[in-house]
Amino acid sequence: LERCVEKAHAAISKIWPTDGKTAALEAVNCCLLAHKYYEVWYPEQSPIKILIMAESHAKTDPSAVGLGIAAADAPEAARSLSIGHLNVIHALSYGEGSLLGDEALNELPKAVKAGILKGTKQFWRVFSALVGDLDSTNILEVTNTRPGAMTEALNVAFAHIEGNNKNNSRATQLARLECKIAIVKRLRQRGILLVDASPVPIYAGGGAETRFNQTTGLPYTSRSNKLHPSIYDQVIRAAWNNYTKHLVEHYAPKNLLLFGLGVEKAVGKDEIVSVMKSINGNYLGAMQHPSYNCIQGCDFAPALRYLRSIATAVTNGEVPKTATALVDEIRARVRLKKSLKKAAKCANNEKKVS
Repeated sequence: LERCVEKAHAAISKIWPTDGKTAALEAVNCCLLAHKYYEVWYPEQSPIKILIMAESHAKTDPSAVGLGIAAADAPEAARSLSIGHLNVIHALSYGEGSLLGDEALNELPKAVKAGILKGTKQFWRVFSALVGDLDSTNILEVTNTRPGAMTEALNVAFAHIEGNNKNNSRATQLARLECKIAIVKRLRQRGILLVDASPVPIYAGGGAETRFNQTTGLPYTSRSNKLHPSIYDQVIRAAWNNYTKHLVEHYAPKNLLLFGLGVEKAVGKDEIVSVMKSINGNYLGAMQHPSYNCIQGCDFAPALRYLRSIATAVTNGEVPKTATALVDEIRARVRLKKSLKKAAKCANNEKKVS
């Protein structure tokens, strides 16, 4: 599979824009490191019960690539899960930058350090839901549309892996890290693995822009510019044909779920279904990644609820439901909210006229 990574990188390099506006293609050694992290997180027993495929890892500045765990008080489990820093969710130092040690961290450019410290907490939220951390909370049932209600509920439900900005002591950091290590262990025990559709980062631009959610049609602010849609499709297809398809065939998961409707569009649903059938697996479909930016307000809860349901199903030896029902539910809720908003606006206008 490492040879497949190299072939995919070579194919993508022929597609990658050289317009001066798009960030340079990430080096192949970063792609190989990301793949090696999949091996580190590989479930304890085969076959994989659920393989989740996201879009790509985040771009990593060369100055940070490969940095090791240097913090003297880092748990031994964190060291065993680390093979060098990369801005990929599998690297515990991504989001827990203190593991790299103050000296190494402070030598990095300010923006690079900030990115490492921030990480991508939405994936840890997904993992937390998959392993059942939320079962004792009410987050999966939140329907309150009051502005801020979901954010407040999320902050409480995920405090164990996100901490508190008002209390970020070393003891708090280490406790948070232990929670993440426990989540990784439970994911491996349950046969759940996350990989990426593209071995190179597709968030290649800078700044932010307004995009439209493919499930709801609602606008949201993207954390950074993706590749142009036509280039994006070509990159995802090149990655699939040269690497990801072979990874799926080699890992032979019982179930495959995509995070990102664009990945399914670029590869083709029929192609994905065909590959899964060839290994006697099920394609659960594609869903928008359940980050709060993308799935808005109370629509976040159905996404987490669905993820918990498929994890429970495979644990019980059952066939998980497809993501189609989830997408339909979210779209129906959006239509309802739009109609209620429109009705309220009409009523307000009539009141003004009268």
